[in-house]
Amino acid sequence: MPTPPLPNGPPIDPAALDGIPESRYIMTASFENRRAGLMVRWVQRAAFAPHSISLAMPKGQIISPLVRDARAFGLCQIASDDRMLERHFSQPVRDDDDDPFDAIEIFQLHTGAPLIKRAAMCLDCRVSMHIDFDADHELFMAEVVAASNCPSSPIVYCAGSSSSCQENAQ
Repeated sequence: MPTPPLPNGPPIDPAALDGIPESRYIMTASFENRRAGLMVRWVQRAAFAPHSISLAMPKGQIISPLVRDARAFGLCQIASDDRMLERHFSQPVRDDDDDPFDAIEIFQLHTGAPLIKRAAMCLDCRVSMHIDFDADHELFMAEVVAASNCPSSPIVYCAGSSSSCQENAQ
């Protein structure tokens, strides 16, 4: 069923937007002694130089102030059959003191954001721009400062100094 028309425009058929790619990612952030994670689906490569991505996230999430204060986040692509991570990070956090990574094996690269070892791929990102537009999502533009093809022992790629990245990946 088409959505109501925009002012002075035709109705929009939601099926027309279904061709835009999406995947399953856990967005992670850490600031001071707090950590958070959230399932997100809308991530897109945005530039080659420097390597950058765009990420859309529902407004009002507990991770937002951590990303704002740290000016960084992690992004972990999870396997399509990993229901445990999907359930764990899709549920709202009930208590600010709960650490969602207590029972999950993680590592860190350049920014200090927690990255999930069992993820298929992890990106360590520095926020370039935050856009709060008139919609139910907010948009982050971020430079990828390090990347890892995870399964167990990560192969790490860093922008700049790879030695400091490699030490943190241990």
